[in-house]
Amino acid sequence: MILTKFSTLSPEKKRDAIDFIKKYELICVQFCAAIKKFPEKTFIAYPSESSSSIYGGIILKQSILHCLPFAKNPKNTPYNNDFTSALSEFLKTFQDFSPEKNSSPFLCVNGEKSGSLLILNAFKNHKIIPRQTNDYTLFKLNQKEFFTLNKTFSIQNAKIKREKNDITADRFQKLFQLQSEYEKEEVLPKFETFRPKICEMKLKNALKYQIILTLNVENKIVSKAQTNAIGFNAVQLGGVFTPLKFRRKKYSSTLIYFFLRKILSLKKIPVLFAKKENLAAVSLYKSLAFTELSDYIIAYF
Repeated sequence: MILTKFSTLSPEKKRDAIDFIKKYELICVQFCAAIKKFPEKTFIAYPSESSSSIYGGIILKQSILHCLPFAKNPKNTPYNNDFTSALSEFLKTFQDFSPEKNSSPFLCVNGEKSGSLLILNAFKNHKIIPRQTNDYTLFKLNQKEFFTLNKTFSIQNAKIKREKNDITADRFQKLFQLQSEYEKEEVLPKFETFRPKICEMKLKNALKYQIILTLNVENKIVSKAQTNAIGFNAVQLGGVFTPLKFRRKKYSSTLIYFFLRKILSLKKIPVLFAKKENLAAVSLYKSLAFTELSDYIIAYF
């Protein structure tokens, strides 16, 4: 297996790689969004140096992303093993990669489960094991079923607002408070300490590059949702959060329903993932016509 930097490929091979990734975009929307910004950190895997066929792709930045659609097919076991071996060797070239200290410059592996496990096996070869692994289900929207939903929402004095980069300091603080609660409850690994500055930086970045919608009742933000990644033809929805005191009032379902309508108006396919243990979220997404696509994990080092 050969890992070749995307930015060094010929124009023809770059087109082939993009076409390959687009074909499997629904399982790797974050990868698709990141390859546009980080071509120098993107590597395309070929079965051999002379081969023009593509096995998959991987982005090696702090969060490792991947597009490895053949990983869960038992018929591809030899190629899967070759990929893990090639990556295992390649990891040695990275600065601060220190197996003897269980140290890695990478913070997590994020993606479809079978592909993530191949990457984690490469780390395992160096005796580097994740400190925490979260299991999710990846969902895609059944558009035909969604358009048959007869949703009626009658939340008094409710307003849906798109939050943009030019929001006031007071509005930013309210949104930051909600984002902080979300990260502490849903995102932060158990071994990590919440860092307000990192949260603030992520929020500012999201306001600049993503779509953030909030549901507001009596001048209070009662629910939020955003895009985590905008790919070629698909959008990954995430950051869905309603504070505990506002739950069980259909705020999340109302907001997501209108968010989905917006995404579909942009001619994009919505996907998202939810923790398997979060039965309320899983039930909510299924009620909005999401169907299971694959298993998904985030493994933290």
